[in-house]
Amino acid sequence: MKARALSILALGALLLCGCFDLDAAYKTCTTPGGRCTFAFSTQKDASVDAGMRDGGQAVCSGCFVNGECMSGTARLACGGGGEECKDCALHEVCGGASGCQVSASWRLLYTAPGRQTVHAVAPISLDDAWFGSAFFGVEGVDSHLIQYRSTGFTEVAMPGRLVSVIAVGAPGSAKVYVLRLGTPLAGPTITVISEPWDGGAQPENDVVVPSEIRLLSLFAAGSEVFGWAEIGSSAFNIIRIDPTDAGIGLTVVTPPGDPGFTQIHSASGTSAGDLWVAGGRNEGGGGIATLAHFHDGGVRSFPLLSYSFGLWARNPNAAVYVAGEIRLFARVDDAGVHELGPMYGLTGETWSRVWGVDDRAVFAVGSTFACDGGGTVRSYNGLSLADTCVGDARLTSVGGTSASDVWAGSTDGGLYRLSSN
Repeated sequence: MKARALSILALGALLLCGCFDLDAAYKTCTTPGGRCTFAFSTQKDASVDAGMRDGGQAVCSGCFVNGECMSGTARLACGGGGEECKDCALHEVCGGASGCQVSASWRLLYTAPGRQTVHAVAPISLDDAWFGSAFFGVEGVDSHLIQYRSTGFTEVAMPGRLVSVIAVGAPGSAKVYVLRLGTPLAGPTITVISEPWDGGAQPENDVVVPSEIRLLSLFAAGSEVFGWAEIGSSAFNIIRIDPTDAGIGLTVVTPPGDPGFTQIHSASGTSAGDLWVAGGRNEGGGGIATLAHFHDGGVRSFPLLSYSFGLWARNPNAAVYVAGEIRLFARVDDAGVHELGPMYGLTGETWSRVWGVDDRAVFAVGSTFACDGGGTVRSYNGLSLADTCVGDARLTSVGGTSASDVWAGSTDGGLYRLSSN
């Protein structure tokens, strides 16, 4: 009887913590936080430690038995009913036998005037973010520049079609670049606003781009601001935007090695010498989706399975992420293009933009049939994907300051923010 009691106590000790070696058998550890020691079939580890993934012994960091989470902290692996072990998505925690549960949610904080489409999201800090919206109506184009502060939202109407808002610098002293497209008789207009902002349009800072330069969009690369433009018959032109005492300087800095782009869809980078550009080129009478990396005077091209409308690069020598048509969502590094989700399932599903913090916090926005054609946020945590339905309309823009501070805009004027419950 005594021996039986001891064996039960030993079994109870083993149930306190366990590790799962993905390349071999289940293992247990003697104490929470201890090392795996030997196999025990009912235990699985809630850790996603790299050592465990590599098949070696790993430090246990929160285990569960039959799906019951024993530590409860965020971003641990969990599985419904203990049948499988998987990494919870961003902002999810292990919910026991029910699997992963959301620990943060998207909330509608603001609706743009006239429910205009939110084309641009440019957060600077937790209480300082900028947005741009525009609407095409029977009476023309109506646009607004919007700023969020801890005291609320401020908006100002702006003429023309607002397409880009880029914020560069520290909170309270940042410079905000606004691009509005022109008409056949006038070129695009760039407005530079310096914080702190008094809510005025600051028209004295407007600079009309020469009509021969068809500037289409702005993007940031490090602390610098660039745009892509059509000049004459050339579709591939990169323009650096430089504030000067006289207004704004425009410098053509197109890197050598044009892969034959006939149109540009998105661009990102870390500096003028490290740019990524996604677009299309004509070959054999058809359009070819291509991603090009311009680095240190050279260029490398990557074929894509569909056009990319979103592109995000964070620092040199790191992977970039692309998102676009027909559910394109991929990670790109020196080894090539790595698809992160199924493609060609439903042609109406498209990702509009992508943004992230690092390889464990990437967000793409768009719309999917799973969300009844409404807004969808796809999050990637480096191991797995999770889709969240957000609002009733397609999401068009995304940006943030951290994995727990992310904004998204929609075609019906909604501004959504990810926040903890």
